[in-house]
Amino acid sequence: MMKKLLVLLAAGILAAGISACGANGASGGEGRAAEERSSSYVVLITGTAGLGDQGVNDQLWEGIGNAGGELGIRGNYLESKTEAEYGEKIRMALEGEADLIICADPAMGSAAAAAAEENPDSRFVILDTIIEKDNVACLTCAREQGAFLAGLAAGMTTETGKVAFLGGGETEESRSLLWGWEAGVRASGSGAETCCAFVEESAGTAAEKAKELIGQGADVIFQASGSSGAEVIRAAAEAGVMAVGTGEDLSSLAPEHVLCTVTRRRDREISRLLESLTSDGFSGGIIRGSLADGCVELSDGAGNLPPEVREAADKWSAAIADGAVNIPGDRDELERFEPQL
Repeated sequence: MMKKLLVLLAAGILAAGISACGANGASGGEGRAAEERSSSYVVLITGTAGLGDQGVNDQLWEGIGNAGGELGIRGNYLESKTEAEYGEKIRMALEGEADLIICADPAMGSAAAAAAEENPDSRFVILDTIIEKDNVACLTCAREQGAFLAGLAAGMTTETGKVAFLGGGETEESRSLLWGWEAGVRASGSGAETCCAFVEESAGTAAEKAKELIGQGADVIFQASGSSGAEVIRAAAEAGVMAVGTGEDLSSLAPEHVLCTVTRRRDREISRLLESLTSDGFSGGIIRGSLADGCVELSDGAGNLPPEVREAADKWSAAIADGAVNIPGDRDELERFEPQL
């Protein structure tokens, strides 16, 4: 019921500025709306969670609505129950003569790459996957900038002098978050130590690792372990310590135990892209959101950041956005990093 209410709410918001129609599985309305075409027709291919996920899909749909109201863009969405349906949904969007197809799930990479190859005059957007084609825009974000601010907050609030980083596998992305986090802890001037672990995304594993890190004395833990975030936050709450989230703000799970969250504003990423689409034309390649354009933020949904920490985070955020501070990109750069405003 909640999912349907959110879908209806999203469609209602869009109705004020763009024409919205949706399709899922075998239900009707799977092509373009039967009304006169406006300047651009955009189709969102959602991930398997569909609209109402209070996450990636909802953010992208909101971004289409925000830009559409001003730009006269028509929006549509196609939902898939399984990843096996992604290719079919992309084909449906192509048959509907979409001007731009937005692929919400990185798992659509292979299907999107094949469709882009076969349809060079069609334009695609995909998240967190690099497809080297002129007709594909690849949206990524500088989450390491947010990790820096999170590390700063952790360093300024720890009482034990130990904080923890829990990454989702030893990937390049996890490492970049770690370098940002450790640089932020160093910038806090507290001298706090970071204990670190990486974990694959399987049920219960992240919670177990979180408990191990907490057992080492960490009283603030940064969960950068992907979809296992809820497990880590609950583990932190059970142990009476603070968690720092990444991705969606899950502070409602344990309002007294979420210090802050590194959030990614995909709605702004899509709005920005659609605005450039109408003003400058489509440009493929990598488009990286950051603190400078508001696509990365340090949110405080539960109101647990002390005022002095918020003030410090804002100052460092401005310096990073202006290019006065560069986040270390590897261990060597971290060792040479000298935090100063």
